[in-house]
Amino acid sequence: MTMEIKAFHAVMFVIVASGVLFVLFFFNLYKVVRVVYGLGGSFCLSHIIFHPLGDVLSSKRPRVGKFLKTIPFRNLPVLGGFSFQWIDIICFVLAYGMGIAWIYIGFNRVDPLSSTYFWIVQDIMGVCYCILILGLIHINTIMVATVLLVLIFFYDIFYVFLTPYLFGTSVMIDVATGEGSAVDADHCEKYPFDKACMGSQAPLPMLLAVPWTNGECCSSVVVLVSCGLYIQDLSIIESLSTLIKAHFISITRNDKSSRL
Repeated sequence: MTMEIKAFHAVMFVIVASGVLFVLFFFNLYKVVRVVYGLGGSFCLSHIIFHPLGDVLSSKRPRVGKFLKTIPFRNLPVLGGFSFQWIDIICFVLAYGMGIAWIYIGFNRVDPLSSTYFWIVQDIMGVCYCILILGLIHINTIMVATVLLVLIFFYDIFYVFLTPYLFGTSVMIDVATGEGSAVDADHCEKYPFDKACMGSQAPLPMLLAVPWTNGECCSSVVVLVSCGLYIQDLSIIESLSTLIKAHFISITRNDKSSRL
């Protein structure tokens, strides 16, 4: 199932993203975002990593594959009559187990990125989000790709460099890094076991974070998706240039043959 992006969708994406950014800037909803991101990331882990691994294992081990393809639960009325194979159940347990453990660490450490498990799982979930999104949406025209990339370009410039003149601080940087949190960092440094401080120093989950000695190296899931859409745009241009070149060659050959 894929969705073709049109110019209307590109404009609505920027409008909705702006609204979400302002909501996160003015209201402290980091914990809600972390829970939603963790559960959604668990779904992505299940479909992007564990299910393909299960399929590979089934092809390599026929006995294991036969077991994984059996259906222990059929036509469950609670879930609308769906049936589940063992591979679905195992992938669900593994993926959501990782996601719930990630959420738990995020709520029980002042700086969750100090946990290697936390930032590795967060990065893996972010990559899975990117793969799933790029697999679901497609851009088939150069105009739509140009509109979307131009809007994202000015969106980043406005919320990173221009909002400090309007709000006294960069809206995107505050939201992404968690600096806009209502909990004072100095207070958490003095009282690290305060419940209000747990997870307060974690950046927004949509960042791919790699902690280093002197800080963190971060990249946004949105940036990676934008790069993927840019590559789609280049593939469209390459395909069109190939078709135009082939059409020009065929016209030239037909013209030469008609002269002969």
